[in-house]
Amino acid sequence: MRKSKQERTLSLAQLGISPQTLRRMAFACGFCVRKSGKINVSDVLVHMCIESTKGTVSHNDMAARIEGCTGVGVSRQAYWERFDETCVLLFQQVLACVIDSKCRARKESGGELLKASAYQRILLQDSTVIQLPASLFAAFSGVKNATSTVCNARIQCVYDLKAGTFVKFTIDPYSKNDFLATLEIDFAKIHRVSEPQLRVLLTARFIMIVVLYQDLFLPLTRLVQATTDRVLSLMKFMRYITRNLTRIPELLNCTSPHSIGFRALLLYCVYDKRQRPNFMTQTERVLAEIDEIMRA
Repeated sequence: MRKSKQERTLSLAQLGISPQTLRRMAFACGFCVRKSGKINVSDVLVHMCIESTKGTVSHNDMAARIEGCTGVGVSRQAYWERFDETCVLLFQQVLACVIDSKCRARKESGGELLKASAYQRILLQDSTVIQLPASLFAAFSGVKNATSTVCNARIQCVYDLKAGTFVKFTIDPYSKNDFLATLEIDFAKIHRVSEPQLRVLLTARFIMIVVLYQDLFLPLTRLVQATTDRVLSLMKFMRYITRNLTRIPELLNCTSPHSIGFRALLLYCVYDKRQRPNFMTQTERVLAEIDEIMRA
């Protein structure tokens, strides 16, 4: 029997997906094949997204966390069997759905970046490299010689600067001649996992990035700028929220300087006061320059 002990961090509603829609997607991609079963697709999605912010998630971690929150005990072997290509496809479809729903909400609500009206879209594309276990060498290219084997993957992101939304994420093979130059990023080194488990893990992190950025960072940035002389730092905010996931519900309801959680934003998540312009100031300056050039 399910407990009502769900940790107050993340829900399907915050992802913008109804339970009915998620179940349809799960059956369509083959993750679910029958209506009954101990492994609940909503639990897998929500808890994988939460756990993905903490590092590599083992099947034992997933089984223990879900049992602790729902009271439904399932073996780690059962989760291992379910984290296959159908699970990868499910998480990819959820990511696409989340990006689409957040993009629509962003366009409907407008925003400060929409003032730059010279172009319909301003796309930024960037990539980074993560080091993977050597066991994934066959799926992700890398560097191999007589003494060492290094496996890398390239993560690419496309972001619409004008709309303030993520367009897509990709996980691709990547070869690099000098493995000593492998980049260090927000994604720590991945421990030993299978290829499907890796893709589910990274896709779950992408989902969390979109949700935290669109539903928390953007509205809180506007609130901080409108009520103080400070500017919210994206790096500090993401670092803070991933270490304090239980604060997500109260920050979602943070609509004034008197709201719970607002003081924490000013203490831990704003840029230091200095003469050098921060990222947000530079972004607004670039957009203003583009708009001025196009109107000339």
